[in-house]
Parts: sequence; C-alpha cells; structure tokens
Amino acid sequence: MTRARDLGDFIADGAAAELVVDTTTLVVDSTNNRVGIGTASPATALDVTGTVTSDGLTVVGDVTVTGDTFTITSSAQDDPVLLIQNTTNDSNSARLKFNKDRGAAAQDGDDIADIIFAGENDAQQAVTYAAVRVEAADVSDGSEDGTIAFQSMKAGTLSDSLKIDSGGDVGIGVSPSNPGWARNLQVHGAGNGGGLQLTDNTSGSGNNDGLSIASYQGNSYFINRENAFTVFSTNDTERMRISSDGTVGIGNTTSGSFSSSANNLVVGSGSGSQGMTIFGGAESNIFFSDGTSAPSIGRIEYSHIAEDMKFYVNNIQSLNITGGKVDIVGTLDIEEVIEKVTILSDTSGTINPNLLDRAITFFNVNQTANRTINFRGDGSTTLNSVMAIGQSMTHAVIMQQGSTAYYLNAYQVDGSSVTPKWQGGSAPTGGNASSIDAYSFTIIKTADATFTVLASITQYA
Repeated sequence: MTRARDLGDFIADGAAAELVVDTTTLVVDSTNNRVGIGTASPATALDVTGTVTSDGLTVVGDVTVTGDTFTITSSAQDDPVLLIQNTTNDSNSARLKFNKDRGAAAQDGDDIADIIFAGENDAQQAVTYAAVRVEAADVSDGSEDGTIAFQSMKAGTLSDSLKIDSGGDVGIGVSPSNPGWARNLQVHGAGNGGGLQLTDNTSGSGNNDGLSIASYQGNSYFINRENAFTVFSTNDTERMRISSDGTVGIGNTTSGSFSSSANNLVVGSGSGSQGMTIFGGAESNIFFSDGTSAPSIGRIEYSHIAEDMKFYVNNIQSLNITGGKVDIVGTLDIEEVIEKVTILSDTSGTINPNLLDRAITFFNVNQTANRTINFRGDGSTTLNSVMAIGQSMTHAVIMQQGSTAYYLNAYQVDGSSVTPKWQGGSAPTGGNASSIDAYSFTIIKTADATFTVLASITQYA
C-alpha cells in the first residue's frame, strides 16, 4: 500500500481509494461501496460491529446487524418505538420475520423464535412476565409441523397459558392432548377444574354471570347462572328446554305452565302423535319413589320375555296384564262394573260364546230349537290355554222364549262335553214359555283340560 499522507491515526490510502481511521474504527471501502464501523472488512453497505446508539434511525433498504442484541431505547409513550411499514401501492403487508438458522441440519423441537415481554420485580430483578414461543415440532422435509405457545407468569413460574398445535387444535392451560374428535379446544384447570364462561352485556361479566361449562374432579357441570331457560337444539330446531324453574320440556317450550305436581318433565308438543319409549332388554321399568323407605315403592314393569306388564304398589305386585287379560293380585275393591253384552238374533244351532271378549250373550229373538253351548276363549284360542289351574270364569247366557219354550240341553268346553252341576240339584228339562231365561255358568279349571261347571237358570217374565 502506498501511503499518500500520514495524519497519525487518520490514514487515506489513495491507491486503494480507502479511508481508514485507527484500523477498525472507521473503514470506507470505495471499491465495494461499503462502510465499516468496528470492522476492517465491511460485508454490507453499512457494517457495524458493536453497539449503536441513536436518537432516531430511518432505514431504506436492507439492514444486517451482527451481534447478540439490537436495542431500541425510547421514552415515548404514544408513538411506536419500532414501526415496520410497507408503503408500496399493492396488497402486500408489512412483515416482521424471525428466522432460525442452526448452520447445520434442523432438529425436531427447535425453538424457532421467542417474543419476550420483560420487566422488573420489586427487587429490581429482571423478570419475563409473558412470552410468545414458536417451535418446530417436526422438521422432516415435506411434513414439517410447527406450534405456537403464549406464555404467562403465575406465582413466579412462566408456563404455557395457550398453545396451538400443528393441526390447529388449541389448549388453554395445557398442550392439546390426543387431538381429534371433540378435542379441538382443550381447557385445563390445574386446581379448581377446567371451565369455560360465556357472558354478554345482558348477563354481565361477573363470576356468577352467564353460562359456565366445567369439569371438576371428574364431574361435569353445565351451569346457566342467569334466571333464564337453557335450550338444546339439533338441525337448527329446539328439542329440549330447561326452564328457569327447573322443569324440563322435550319437544315442549312451556313445561312450567303445566300442573306443578307433574311438570318436572313434560314430553310432547300437544299436536299429532307424541310419546316416550323405554328400550329395554329382558324388561323395561318405571320406578316411583319418595326416598324415605325402600329405594322404590312403586313400579311399572314390562317383561319383553313374558310379554306382560306388571304393576307394583309398595313393592308388592298388584296387577298383571297379559295379552288382553288382567290379573288382580289381592282383593278387588270396585264401585261399578260395566260388562260387555253381545246381542245376537240367531235362534238355533250351536252357541260359541267367546269368553275373552264378552261377559254376557243375549239372544233377543224367540228361540226355535234346543241348543248346544260351547265355551271357548275365542275362535282361535282355547279356554284351556287362557285359564290356569285354580282359576274360574263366569258367563251369562240370556235367551228370549216365545209360546213354545226351548232350552240349552248340551254343554261343552273347547268342544268337549261337560256335565254342569245345577243349582238345586237338577238340570232343566225345558225352557220357560213367554219369558226370558237367564243362564249363569261358572267354569272352574281343576286340571289340564279338566273343568267343573256350576250352572243355574232363572226365569224373568
């Protein structure tokens, strides 16, 4: 190097068109149009090694800062300390980019970038009160995954408050675990359970306002804290409503308007066919309880095996219904009985009263011949299959007689002849002319297909 002039620490080298101040304090590389401060070999238009302090800085173009810290100190309260602005007339945005370059192959779990919000505590110690962290969860080429976490300080410990994983699943108070169905948002409470509170201007925003959805010690809570109803809908249609008084309507929006003694659950809209199905296996049950003695004191039970319905009172079976037959267990106390009477106009031939669908058979036309009577369940059911051993059934036959009287002179059960035992000891040998003869038959099953029949006849004229 040819030294044109020596000014002590100030050196101007004319041959290389360089300006050098104290070797590295200031270097002007006119060949490459670069200026170096703190470096003898500037790599960029302005290359500074060390700390730069400025009351203001405007940069047009690229800036490269080599070092661990780039500090902007300002006492401004309203103006932005750092402004990144895009002034081009297009749709592109202003951008702030953080780039992690290991200088070698990236690794899963690399911490890509952190934005740290720090201050001091009352001991004038530096404290990170919040942060935003981005992590490369998977760096495999073509299947890269990234996560972002928002951290906050609680009781002296900085931890993730909200985390978004690579699939967009969100965890509040926890990293999203087992992301998938029904886990896109996971809320975790470390001490008092996990919960979500929804409020608006009407409800207010206090602890006891709005709607709370929570999980606490394994229990689930859905709490409407307002004096208002809660609605459950599907297909954009209301299906169930819990009114503010605690009554529940399924397909009904006015459960509270029904009788207060029976409005805890109201099913149906009041139009068309409405109902409720209990889908059981061996049996289906409805229980009634007052909680003071046995767990249940009343019950309605339907057996899907026996196809019968039983009614229990005070845990004792009182009624059984099977195939249209009603069995009373215990004493029957009734005030009135309305019996079905089948009125017929035939005057001869075998009589086949169906004991399953009538109690009385009335022939209201004068009879023209003596007749046989055959007792049966109905046209396809034998009386033997209807009755159990030790049961009885009673049937009345009323027959109108003209001037020539006729009577029942042959008796059968399920087509087999039986000989009744008659009141007074003697079977009738004829009817009563110009009268109405009323026969009463009590049929007692004593064994399989074996019956004792008690009979009587009374004249009405």
